[in-house]
Amino acid sequence: MLFGTYPKKYKEYMSRTNMFYWQADRPYTAKQIKDIFLDRKNDYDKDQISKAAALAFGVDDVNLKDPINFGSVNIVCPFTTNNGDQGVIRVHPGSVKNEYFYSEVEAMKLAAAAGIPVPNTILVDDTRNIFPFDYMVTSRVIGEVMQVAVEADPKKYDNYLKQIGRCLGKLHKIQTKKYGFFDNKLAKKRIFIGTLNSNKDHFLSALDLDEEFYDKNPGWFESDDIKNAINLLKAKADIAECDTPTLIHNDIADWNTIVKGDDVAGILDWDECISGDPVFEFATMSLFYTDEQMNIIKSGYVETNDLPSDYEKKFDLYVLRYIVNSQKFQ
Repeated sequence: MLFGTYPKKYKEYMSRTNMFYWQADRPYTAKQIKDIFLDRKNDYDKDQISKAAALAFGVDDVNLKDPINFGSVNIVCPFTTNNGDQGVIRVHPGSVKNEYFYSEVEAMKLAAAAGIPVPNTILVDDTRNIFPFDYMVTSRVIGEVMQVAVEADPKKYDNYLKQIGRCLGKLHKIQTKKYGFFDNKLAKKRIFIGTLNSNKDHFLSALDLDEEFYDKNPGWFESDDIKNAINLLKAKADIAECDTPTLIHNDIADWNTIVKGDDVAGILDWDECISGDPVFEFATMSLFYTDEQMNIIKSGYVETNDLPSDYEKKFDLYVLRYIVNSQKFQ
């Protein structure tokens, strides 16, 4: 990761309001990146996290398990109370303010109402009045991470992927307002709305900084290739217009899905969710899944929703946008 190669203005400029993809656009200092990506499981206060989880469930103590190995930002610890209730606490690194927990809460409420399996939120606390970190406590979805289940029994993969497609079809029926990442301050007040006025605005977010990154890091890609790609994205930006924004998870993957037996039991990690064009969902998923797997997902999708009519026109363009934005961190 080359966070140190960004111009100073990048760290001052970027926020959820004007970034394209949270996975790639995190505007943190080198120390914050080290805290988040390298040290989060080696340097944490188990006692404090246990107390936070206990407070959320109204009990004296919990049996806190070690952080799970999936995910790259929060410290995520399952736990069990003395009463046998099971929960999960997600703790944001103390050196960084979380600015999206409330948006995640609202997104999961809407998803649950649409019949998509998600955790129930018990508590969000970003006040730091009691504990020196921001955290979210949810119910625990019983099962195992799909990535682990598929490694043990690959024959189940197609079935899971088709179910994910059905869930996405339901998700994309949820109408949202405005575009891009949601306004977390408004979400705290249960007003769920994007921060940008058009899908095109989101599509173009941070493209100027992507271009500046590649200019300052020659050789990352062939210079002509990246220049041509960015010029194409600018020239074709009108294709990104979308009049009917929907809720988009934006990070569906094997490690964000819980399965139990033959069923998908939970869709987790909504910290990438946005309001906008459903085709964005397929574009980002294509970074994780093969063409064959994407076809299976789409076969499930059309059981609960129609594939966007402009899917073919937009898909390749959106994939290129994600690649230009994210490959600088590979």
